[in-house]
Amino acid sequence: MKRTLLAIIVVTLAGFTFCDKKPSAPELENPYDPQYAAGDDIPPTAAFVFSTQDSFMYKFDASASHESEDSSFQILYRWDFENDGRWDVDWTSQETAYYTYRTSGTRSVLLEVKGIRSLTARALAAVKAKVPAYMNTMVYIPAGVFLMGYEYFVGSHDPRPVHQVNLDAFWMSKYEITNQQFAGFLNSYGREYDDNSYYMFYPDPWGIRKNGSTWEPQPGYADYPVVGVTWYGAAQYAKWQGTRLPTEAEWEYAARGTGDKKSWLISGCVSGYDCDGYAWFASNSGARTHKVGELHPNSFGLYDMSGNVFEWCQDWYGLYPAASLINPKGPAKGTERVYRGGAFNSTADIIPDRFAMFPLYYTNAIGFRVVKPAQ
Repeated sequence: MKRTLLAIIVVTLAGFTFCDKKPSAPELENPYDPQYAAGDDIPPTAAFVFSTQDSFMYKFDASASHESEDSSFQILYRWDFENDGRWDVDWTSQETAYYTYRTSGTRSVLLEVKGIRSLTARALAAVKAKVPAYMNTMVYIPAGVFLMGYEYFVGSHDPRPVHQVNLDAFWMSKYEITNQQFAGFLNSYGREYDDNSYYMFYPDPWGIRKNGSTWEPQPGYADYPVVGVTWYGAAQYAKWQGTRLPTEAEWEYAARGTGDKKSWLISGCVSGYDCDGYAWFASNSGARTHKVGELHPNSFGLYDMSGNVFEWCQDWYGLYPAASLINPKGPAKGTERVYRGGAFNSTADIIPDRFAMFPLYYTNAIGFRVVKPAQ
């Protein structure tokens, strides 16, 4: 084949120089202009590391990814944490992401990055998730904004003023914590008082008893809500499990469900009346607690948010502010801890109703459930 010689004439002080090469591409106003030949395209580099926040919530960090042509260029990221063809996080400039696995097993995690002229690159890694058994009974509550409180004050703890609250996503126990679960905690923890030497619970005919050196549910009450538990006991259980008690705002938001305008009276009961199928109160309970989850859930899939037993919350009791709030945690200190929801021996307490008692208080009408931040 006859070779064609392309010559570039370059004027130098020494005379003429001949180069056997192609002319360079013309200089463009925009260095990212797609006029560049495909052969000159250099894709970005995709790379990530991950770390566990606990055994099933992972943090993924793609900061090692970069644009090969211009390190200052802002690349975009998207993630498929299950490698199932669906992007769990679509294009974002955030180089870190969090994901909570619901079941144990090894997953292939896919990262795709996009750089100059929309060139892309991918990275794949295996993650081995070990999910605690309790996560199988947690419900995902999405982030949202709602109006918290009630404009009328008829009880002992003021639900006014109505105010806007913005909450991040979290996981919440589908059911109230049971006697079986709490007995397991006591046997593992090994004592009846918390880390600060506060007493955590008292035996109850509907709750837990001690059989020799072992704590166990009363016969027939394994799946009933734990009762006789102080706020300290509820908080210590949550700490032991790697969760926490819900804030008062999280509790009310979760109880209202996906449609707070219709089901703000009794959790899950859209009509606002004839709610016996959703909550155990004095009118239908037979003056006793019932197994968790026997009635209908609310629209989030949570059972017994109204009735059966009241539920301890994280907050100290205090008056609501009028201003809008983001992830409120209540007062920094106080004398009473909040509990919410109504019980088998109470009237049909509506969702916004507030109650509070000193944290060493216990009764057969107060239990709890737990939450975990989504990230």
